Amino acid sequence: MILHRKLRINIDVFSKEEDGVKTVSEIKGYPVLLHTHITEIQKENPIEWTFGPQNISIAKTDGKSNSISYNFNAVRFDNELYLDIRTGDLTIKNSNSENAGLYQLKIITNTYTIQKRFRVTVRDPPHSGAASGICGAGVGLVVWAVTVFFAARLVDSQGKCVSVNIK
Repeated sequence: MILHRKLRINIDVFSKEEDGVKTVSEIKGYPVLLHTHITEIQKENPIEWTFGPQNISIAKTDGKSNSISYNFNAVRFDNELYLDIRTGDLTIKNSNSENAGLYQLKIITNTYTIQKRFRVTVRDPPHSGAASGICGAGVGLVVWAVTVFFAARLVDSQGKCVSVNIK
């Protein structure tokens, strides 16, 4: 007898969409992917990504070739952008708090224009010092308990229990 079981898991912890703006949240230092969900863009369709309320152009294609131009005058990105010309996805390679804000995508085709908006938030990494301290204390406690347990079970050669004083 063969049993079939379907399992569907949706994990959307770090992104949500509200008012047509998709929010993407990432930890500082990790890459941020602004995923367009477009499978393929024709090379003659220009792509442009802008940032902030001033809509500063940060990455674009010209629609005539496969060349990409990045605006590295926008110091906040400093060689940290990657535009996938097949899908329009934009990756911020090493995120920091200066990368937080509103990003807009525009793809112009012969018959329509695709526009998408993303709000990026960048969080500080969790403090690992407290967690490692707790783990270290837990391991120390286990070692101490095992030592006491086995020390208390020691029996001398005459079958008498040995008393252990731990100071």
